Amino acid sequence: MKVTYNQQEETIEIEDKTKIHIFLFKILTLVIIWNAGLHVYLLNNRSLSSVSYAWIFISILSLITLLFLIFKKTSLEKIPLERIRGLKRKDFFGRRSLSLILKNGKSRDLIYLKNQSEIAELNKTISEAKITTIDE
Repeated sequence: MKVTYNQQEETIEIEDKTKIHIFLFKILTLVIIWNAGLHVYLLNNRSLSSVSYAWIFISILSLITLLFLIFKKTSLEKIPLERIRGLKRKDFFGRRSLSLILKNGKSRDLIYLKNQSEIAELNKTISEAKITTIDE
């Protein structure tokens, strides 16, 4: 993963595979929703079984996940500085996760940092771009 600051365009440029991963995840959740809907539709006059309830639950969970991906996550590779609110650092069971919080409420996860040198390079880029840090 490579995060760079473009001074001419005043953007943060992120090179990772998040865009394709989020796209594939959206496609898979749509397939699950379609499959569950088809299963429930084909019941016709039969009563709902425990498997049908499981499919309904899975489809609702997939729909919530899809809406979360659409409205709360972004996979932008070039983010203008005026759209960035700050860098959020979050500790979860001893693992630190980093994400850029945008002013529209979405976040851009930085999950492909492999070692300390990449984290140090990211911190250097963030301080160079004068992005504030949001600790949680």
